[in-house]
Amino acid sequence: MALSNQHFSYISTLVDQLEQGDNFSVDLETFRKYSEELRAALYRLTDHPDVLRRLNSIQRIEPLEESQGIWGSLLPKSSFGMYDKFKKKEHIMEQVREIASTFSSIQFILQNDLS
Repeated sequence: MALSNQHFSYISTLVDQLEQGDNFSVDLETFRKYSEELRAALYRLTDHPDVLRRLNSIQRIEPLEESQGIWGSLLPKSSFGMYDKFKKKEHIMEQVREIASTFSSIQFILQNDLS
């Protein structure tokens, strides 16, 4: 598989979907799988030390779990549960933005090699 600028641009599209979409869990899983596939492809296709260093810095995003814990099961509609979910989503979005930024810097490094 030869990589193109479109492969990297799709990461930005997925981030936009996550930020604006109504189906966070599905969009997150799409982003997670695609970023892992792109990362694996880059490992196979390049031996550039700066790219490899950046790839190694990418943290994997765990699938979003809908577990509520004891307080969530006792108080399913509580503001505590909503706040907890909001904080988890914000933390995941920070990770997503970091990953997108890393891919953007890799794209810049490889710009002469991309179609």
